[in-house]
Amino acid sequence: MKEKIVNIKYLLKKKLNKPIGLCWGGFDLLHAGHIEHFIFAKKFVKTLIVAINSDKHFPNKGKNRPIINEKKRLRNIAMLKIVDFVLLYKGKTLNKKTKSSYGYIHGKKIKTPFIPLTIFENLKFDYYFKGFEYHNKSIPEIKILKQNKIKVKFGPKKNIFSSTKIIKKND
Repeated sequence: MKEKIVNIKYLLKKKLNKPIGLCWGGFDLLHAGHIEHFIFAKKFVKTLIVAINSDKHFPNKGKNRPIINEKKRLRNIAMLKIVDFVLLYKGKTLNKKTKSSYGYIHGKKIKTPFIPLTIFENLKFDYYFKGFEYHNKSIPEIKILKQNKIKVKFGPKKNIFSSTKIIKKND
């Protein structure tokens, strides 16, 4: 399991089986929607990389988030057989001046500094996977993905779950 938790430098040196796919997010409460998303992604790629936001770079999704710290989130995802590598993202953001850009969380537009620019600039991946809830939304990372000719795939509609909604439901 520990050999699956890597950094960008390791992935740049390693010969990865192509095609390569990337899923990126907070993955605070690992749930059925995340698992289904990874299963969907793996259908397109031989190497599936999951990047998670560090605790410091976690999106503003509510009070006391993330609930699960970065080390445990890395471990949880690394335990999944379908995921080949997991890395923690704590690098530079999309906009250096304002330290933010705009994205969507569950249909609501939010200000976010958490686009993993170092990953997008350095890793050569073929597919980028987002949850269906982002379909037909303006995702801030789309420009750099298009510039690098990376195919963007949105997961199936049936996979929509939400850690935020699960937390609110149990408050």
